[in-house]
Amino acid sequence: MKQILLLLLIAPVLCFGQNLQKKILTIQKPSGWYSLGSNTEVIENIFRVLDNSTNAKRLAKDINERGEVLFSYSKYDLNTISGLSPTINVAVIKNNKLNFDQFKLYTKSKTVKELKGVSNNLNVHYTKERLFGEKLAIELHTSFNLDGYSERIRSWVYFIPINDIVYQLSFSDLQNDKCNDLYENIINGLK
Repeated sequence: MKQILLLLLIAPVLCFGQNLQKKILTIQKPSGWYSLGSNTEVIENIFRVLDNSTNAKRLAKDINERGEVLFSYSKYDLNTISGLSPTINVAVIKNNKLNFDQFKLYTKSKTVKELKGVSNNLNVHYTKERLFGEKLAIELHTSFNLDGYSERIRSWVYFIPINDIVYQLSFSDLQNDKCNDLYENIINGLK
């Protein structure tokens, strides 16, 4: 049986650091969801989703060499399902000394371009600023399809720059398996 994790298929936006100091942003695992963990599990699931394609190899390389996934949760047990599963992913990115406005422009152009490269029928619903407590963040909401899957994927990515660190929070679900109320509750609980 083919197990698939729905990931937001975005390569890192800025340069990651190999030995990036972990600054923990805590999101509790939702009740009934499954912990996935490290870069290794995320990379394995990218290959499951993209069937060992060139895009899968590029994304895996970006994450393996430059990324640091703090944690990842899946709505379903990937050992018992076939298909896509809603997910929550949190990674840490090293900010390359861009100010907020530069970072916002870079995120809009680079992220959308990379999403177009791995998805079909990409729709960018909006890119906007959002406050997390006192921290200004960038929110990107998209929907798209992947080759081989009929389900429409919906995603929300939040980039929260804090000094030399950027938290990347990614929430993905499906048009017919919506989790946006849960995701909004999680976002509203962050400070």
